Amino acid sequence: MSLKKYGEYALVTGASSGIGREFAIALAKEGYKLVLIARRKKELDNLAQELQETKGVEVIVYSADLTELHAIEEIASFTQNIDIGLVVLNAGMQTHGSFVKTSFEDQTKMLELNVIVPMKMAHIFAKRLTEKDLGAIIFLASTFAYQAVPYFSNYAASKSYILSFAEALHVELSLKGVDVLALSPGLTKTEMPESIAMDFSKMPISVMEPSDVVQVALKALQDKKSSIIPGGRNKMMAFMAQHLMPRASIAAMFGNMNMKAMNPKVL
Repeated sequence: MSLKKYGEYALVTGASSGIGREFAIALAKEGYKLVLIARRKKELDNLAQELQETKGVEVIVYSADLTELHAIEEIASFTQNIDIGLVVLNAGMQTHGSFVKTSFEDQTKMLELNVIVPMKMAHIFAKRLTEKDLGAIIFLASTFAYQAVPYFSNYAASKSYILSFAEALHVELSLKGVDVLALSPGLTKTEMPESIAMDFSKMPISVMEPSDVVQVALKALQDKKSSIIPGGRNKMMAFMAQHLMPRASIAAMFGNMNMKAMNPKVL
C-alpha cells in the first residue's frame, strides 16, 4: 500500500537536518508535496531547492522557533488551507549532564519543545485529519523513553511522555481513520549526538544512519504499528528495560555507563 494514500501534502518539523531532513527526502520520493518547518531558514531553503530540482515536488518552507509564544497558532493559521495528510513531529532538543549543573531555562525550553509543542501540534492536526477520516502522525520518541536515564534525566522523561502519548493516540485515532506511530531511534548520525560531551565508543551502542531510521519508520507506518525501535541492539536494550531487569537496576546501569563515558565537566 502506497504511503501517498494520506493526502497531498506532508508536514515535517525539525526538517533542516538529521532525521527530519531524511523524512522530507523520503516523502518527496513518495510524491508528497511538502511543508517543512525549522528555525534555520537558509537550510530549509537549500533543502527545498534540492527537492524541487531532484524530485519535482512543491515545497513550502516556514521558519519558526516552535517554542516562541503563538508559534503553533501561527502555523495552524498558515496551514489552514493546505491538504496535509501526514504529519511528522520531529523537532526536539536534549539536555545532558548533572541535572543540577544544567540551567533551569534549558530544561524548561526542552520540555516545551519535546512535550508541549508536539502535543499542541497533534491536537491541531488530529482534529483536521479525523474530520476527513484519513491521515497519519509520526512522533519522535527515543530508546531512552523505555527507562530512567541518569544524566539525561529530563530528556528521557520527555521522550517517555511522547511514547505513551503516541501509543494511546494510536488506539484513539485509529477509530477515526488516522494512523499514529511512535518512532524511538537510538544513537543516530545527526547533529544532536555531536553536541553531547560524551565518548560514545565507551557505550554498548551502535550508530544508525538517519535514512535507515526513516525507512524503518515508514515501513512500520504502512504496517499500522503503534511504535517501532530501529536497530536490533536498540530493540534488545528496550526489551531488557521492559522485561528482564527491575527499573531501578536499569537506571543504575545507565547511570554507571553514562558517568564513565561523559565528560567530567558536565557531571
